[in-house]
Amino acid sequence: MAHRSIRRIGLAAAACLCFLHAQPASAQDREETVRINTNPRTYLVHLPKDYDPRKRYPVVLALHGSGGDGSVMARVSHLDDASDRFGFIVVYPNAIDGRWTITNLRDTGGYGNSGRYGNILGFPIGGTRRREGEVGGQPINDTLYFDGLLDQILSKYSVDAARIYATGLSDGAFMTFLLGCEMAQRFAAIATVAGTLPVRQSEICSDWAWRPVPLLMINGTSDPIVPYSGRPSMDMRFPLLSAKETLKVWSKMNGCGAKPVRTTIPPRTSDDLATLVDTYSDCRDGGDAILYSVVKGGHTWPGGDPYMPERRVGATSHDLDASETIWQFFAAHPMPPSTH
Repeated sequence: MAHRSIRRIGLAAAACLCFLHAQPASAQDREETVRINTNPRTYLVHLPKDYDPRKRYPVVLALHGSGGDGSVMARVSHLDDASDRFGFIVVYPNAIDGRWTITNLRDTGGYGNSGRYGNILGFPIGGTRRREGEVGGQPINDTLYFDGLLDQILSKYSVDAARIYATGLSDGAFMTFLLGCEMAQRFAAIATVAGTLPVRQSEICSDWAWRPVPLLMINGTSDPIVPYSGRPSMDMRFPLLSAKETLKVWSKMNGCGAKPVRTTIPPRTSDDLATLVDTYSDCRDGGDAILYSVVKGGHTWPGGDPYMPERRVGATSHDLDASETIWQFFAAHPMPPSTH
């Protein structure tokens, strides 16, 4: 009975994602292909409406959640609108089989493929085992893909290499944390939505953090998929730190002070979803760490479009525009000159 219930959720999610795929492309949108170890991988690019190749532009990589792709992320996040308003390039990478591979952090079944989290974002129960010929072998090492993607973006577009950033939703948030650790030489800052640090990843990042990477997190306190309070280690498939623990761990890596400063964004709409902001700003080399906690918020992108019914993923706040907030954070945190 539970299995059938999970399957119904998955079918509903898949149907929703198929609808989201059907969006018109503008002249500023294009699909690109990069070859990694002879294997083709794709990504979408949105250029700001006044793009001028004589100027250099920041780049924001936006990573989709499980079961989605770049077109879904564009529709949910409204980052194209922010790109046109503020003048940056948005790149929407596509994961293989709709899932990002976080090497050595979870088994090949991956996050969400069994139990209460199975199929919530639309991928098959039981997962899809990787093929040996794919990028990086088995399992796939997606960091090779991001390296190649960035090299190609730098060669094809007019980019400011000191202002390259990554953000992600849900599974894309987990991958974004990993990019902040493994590719700190390429990403000036990162931002995550509806994701927290996997326990094992927090240990790995702490061991090799070599520069403070500014971090902005946005989490709903009533998230039914990635619990705000974390997922205990008794769930051996994918234990997660809480949102507050994630902020504390990252702030420690960034050499921040002992306690954050808390402010509040009061509700401005009928949503009645206030937002608490915890900020570590006294950090080494400007490595600020900030957590936006959307009270009663769900597994959603604040200010964006819902991708599933509220009863499945929780409430979406429209008091907070996640895309604008993330961009303002990125704009204030270019790569330090010495690092670049």
